[in-house]
Amino acid sequence: MLADHNFAPNDAAAEASRRAAAFNLFRRRESPDLFCAVPEDRVVPPFIAGEDWEFGGRISADSREQPGFDGSIASRAARFNGFYLFQGWNHCK
Repeated sequence: MLADHNFAPNDAAAEASRRAAAFNLFRRRESPDLFCAVPEDRVVPPFIAGEDWEFGGRISADSREQPGFDGSIASRAARFNGFYLFQGWNHCK
């Protein structure tokens, strides 16, 4: 039996669930390439509150729209942390 934190690549139901997952994206105002992805079914972390972060839209786990976002890693990170921080590439110099 696999431990809860392991990923079973042959588990079709789990993979389908990961692909169907959607995340709310928040962008750091002072660092527009820093994003926090929060699963839609999770509470937004307290550090997102206030003026430092802004809502940046919605993204599905299988999306390729936001360079730097990896839905597979996001799903795993959110399972443990409740969110996924990542560096986007759209505004990098």
